[in-house]
Amino acid sequence: MWLIAFLLIFSSSTAHEVITQIKKETAVVIEAKYPDGMPFSYELYEVYSPDSSTLPFVKGRTDKNGRIVFVPDRKGVWMVKAFSSDGHGFVKRVEIESLKNREEFSSDRFLKTVAGAVITGVLFFLIGIFLRRKR
Repeated sequence: MWLIAFLLIFSSSTAHEVITQIKKETAVVIEAKYPDGMPFSYELYEVYSPDSSTLPFVKGRTDKNGRIVFVPDRKGVWMVKAFSSDGHGFVKRVEIESLKNREEFSSDRFLKTVAGAVITGVLFFLIGIFLRRKR
């Protein structure tokens, strides 16, 4: 019975967890501005990988400063298309010759799992001692 209760408590503790990972990689940053110097802010863009000209690798909007940021996953010529509702826009070819990646894991799932197991075990131990003293 104790084992079943332990497993139920332990298994539900990770049900809503989101595992995160911070990657510090070489990203492509394109900064776009209108001719008067104003940033091409919050405009739509699409990035196409070298092996696909129909399905975008990533879609989004430029940031406040008119930047498009994407992290390519392969070498080759990437196409970046940006456009606004009033007809402004551009198409750029970006040549990726090498990929440099550094990964830094920020998921502390293992530590949370061990801590949860220890706390649950201690609670069951204390409940067992309490129940023995009552007898």
